[in-house]
Amino acid sequence: MERVIVRSSRRHWVVMLIGSMTFVAAGVLVLAMGANPLAAWSAIAFFGGCALVGTWQILDSRPRLVIGERGVFDRTLKIGVIEWQDINGAFVKRLQGNTFVCLELRDPAKYTGTLSPTGRRLAEVNRNLGFTPISLNLTGLNVDADRVCELLLKEAAVRRVGR
Repeated sequence: MERVIVRSSRRHWVVMLIGSMTFVAAGVLVLAMGANPLAAWSAIAFFGGCALVGTWQILDSRPRLVIGERGVFDRTLKIGVIEWQDINGAFVKRLQGNTFVCLELRDPAKYTGTLSPTGRRLAEVNRNLGFTPISLNLTGLNVDADRVCELLLKEAAVRRVGR
């Protein structure tokens, strides 16, 4: 199998950075006008933080998603490689403009057990929203979710036959 490497979309993060900086500027303007300093400082702090995250994402050139010989690695999940033999299925789910590939795993606890307590709570929230506990968030990636899902299903099926 040819390795697929996907990095974050710089264009996506530049747009997010511009939007964040616009709200920071609005907060500064509100502050300068003397109107509602609490709202102004809240906007400056929140969207300033968003701008920092956006800047980091623009500068970060590490792969975000790697589909390779051993399995699937999503750097944002912080669970390591999801091995092919553990993937029973996958489906695409979209929610509020965000796209996910939900992985149906043979033993989800093998991966959710390595998550932080916050990560485990988020996995439970995913389940309650109709996702699987381990889902690949493709937001901010220049990749077609349906093609990723098709590739995962095909490769997992080939690997299952080989076990």
